[in-house]
Parts: sequence; C-alpha cells; structure tokens
Amino acid sequence: MADKKEPVGVDENAELRAQLAALAKQVETLTKAQTVSGGITADQLEAVMSKLITVQADAQLAALREIAERDQRDDINYPRKSVYSYPEGDRARPRPQFKCRMFWVGFDMDWDTTTAEEIELLNQFEPGEYTFRRIGGALENLHVTGEKNASGALTKLDFMFASKEQRDTLPPMAWMLRDALGVKTAEQVEIERLKAEIAKLRPAQAVA
Repeated sequence: MADKKEPVGVDENAELRAQLAALAKQVETLTKAQTVSGGITADQLEAVMSKLITVQADAQLAALREIAERDQRDDINYPRKSVYSYPEGDRARPRPQFKCRMFWVGFDMDWDTTTAEEIELLNQFEPGEYTFRRIGGALENLHVTGEKNASGALTKLDFMFASKEQRDTLPPMAWMLRDALGVKTAEQVEIERLKAEIAKLRPAQAVA
C-alpha cells in the first residue's frame, strides 16, 4: 500500500500558502498604486486583506493540526483522533464506511488506515474513466471498474492507473481523487473567490 499513502512528499498546504502569498502581494501592489479618487476604496482593500489573512491562518492551522494528530495518534488518552479521523475524532464523528469493497491498484483497502476525506471521495466514484494531474501537470488516466450483485448494488470498485511509471510524480491519494472528481478544497475555492474579487478591483485602478 506504499503507493496509496505516501507516493511522494508533497505538502498541499504549502502550495496553497504560496498562492495566498502571491494574492497578498497583488493586493499590496494595488494598495500602493491607489493615488487618485475613483480607484479602489479603502473599505474594499481592507475587506480583501482581512480575508486573505484569515484564509492564510486557516491553512497554517490545518498543517499544525495534522502534525499534532500524528504526534498523538498513539496516545491512549487521545479520544480516537488520528490522521485518519475527522478533526472531532472517530468517537464524536465516526468516519463513513466504504460503500463497497475498494481496491487500489490491486490492494484491498483497509478502512482503518484510510482517512475520512479519502473515504468520502472514494464513495463518490462509479465505474468509468477519469483523469487526474500528476505533479507537474501531466494528465494521467484513472480506470475505475466495478462489480454489482443481482440487485444492481455495487459490491466492488477497483481503481487502476500507471502506478509504477514515474512514481515520483504521483500525487497523494486525496489529491488524485479530488482532481478526478473535480472537487476543490475549501482553500482552493477561497483562492478563486479572492482572485475574482481582485480582478473586479483592477479596472477601477486602471482608470485611475
């Protein structure tokens, strides 16, 4: 199962923080360029900056929380919280069950070592052809085959992709599944919203 859990050492939070830093730089540039009336208002700039700071802090807290959970997952006094559970822990918010047996490039997946997010994403799949992006942007095919019982309910899903070639460019499972489904993280959604907000402000600056 090594391909599943840690194909490469990729820190998605670091990439999101880099994007947020770039957005913050854009806002800083717009702020310095505001020299005449009719441009970006102070309230608009303050709103964008405030949101940037909040999202950046959330990304950093998420990374710190992951580190803390790894350190404490073997502590018997920790109430069933781990890198696999929701932040609330399996006791307060149990992870969902697989909707059927799941096989990842031939390996029978173990619920105990699959994260809540991965289970949610896996359960959204139906048999079919999907694509995801490798690290660096190259597209890769994800083939999902399935088996059904007499009543038509899925009993098995098998996820296959080129796992032996260019192993160093394979992203983590959750990243791969989100990309194949077109699901965005909360941080990615927020980044797109901030980009759109900055784009709306730019015409006023250009006129100025």
